[in-house]
Amino acid sequence: MRIFCAFVFSLISVCLVADEPGELVFDGKALILQGETEYIDLGTLRQGETALKNITIHNRSEKILRIVNVRGGCGLSVPAWPRGLMQPGQKENLQFRLNTSRIGPIDKVLTLHANTWATTTLIKIKGNVKPAKD
Repeated sequence: MRIFCAFVFSLISVCLVADEPGELVFDGKALILQGETEYIDLGTLRQGETALKNITIHNRSEKILRIVNVRGGCGLSVPAWPRGLMQPGQKENLQFRLNTSRIGPIDKVLTLHANTWATTTLIKIKGNVKPAKD
């Protein structure tokens, strides 16, 4: 019974983590996307599906992080992002919405302007939109 409960708990944990596309970490110099890839993979979406996703931004440095602006590419909007100063240790969410009206591969870029060394950070977003009835 314990093994079964542990299996169910780990399965639920994986499902909850998989729902969030990624975490950006500020190390005092740059915003770095954590994970196994250099991009956020949204997987397969259905045409017309609401694709509203969150990225957690975590300030792991001893410096204050200030995100000045966030822009999305064509078909990618950013309705919410941290507009104040992020203190060391603080976590905030950046929310983006993808237009899923077009069928095919997704290859978009979020542009963040912040008080990092490079001042501009590009976050690649990939995925695929399939027809609604497939």
